[in-house]
Amino acid sequence: MSKAVRARQIQSLGEVASPLIIGTAIRTIYRTNLMNRAPMRINTVVSNVPEPRFPLYMCGARVTGIFPSSIILEGMGLNVTVFSYLDRIDFGFHVDPDLVPDPWTISAAVPEALAELLAGSGLPAPTPVADSFGEERAGR
Repeated sequence: MSKAVRARQIQSLGEVASPLIIGTAIRTIYRTNLMNRAPMRINTVVSNVPEPRFPLYMCGARVTGIFPSSIILEGMGLNVTVFSYLDRIDFGFHVDPDLVPDPWTISAAVPEALAELLAGSGLPAPTPVADSFGEERAGR
């Protein structure tokens, strides 16, 4: 007896392609200079990586923060990756310094924007979380 497979939206290329295939494709694109032949149609990418809803451990130590990292392609000015984990949201900002000369302006605006979203949603103030070095900080 077989079970039906539920259809769902693919949220990441990593769900359907192995890192080997993705890496090979990216190297081929650069080796063949394909990026210069096809104009870049995007200048900003924002991605949200769904969180694990349970604590993670590495070598026996509890993971307290996850700092996202991503790539900048030719012609792309900004890549923002958001990773939520337990009671925190960590942001990774990657920029082309020729296109975005002051990324600190963008990152400095995040706490105020999140507070505005919380206020508009009617949710309570953010809860304090421990930063990656174990220091407790009030939600911003």
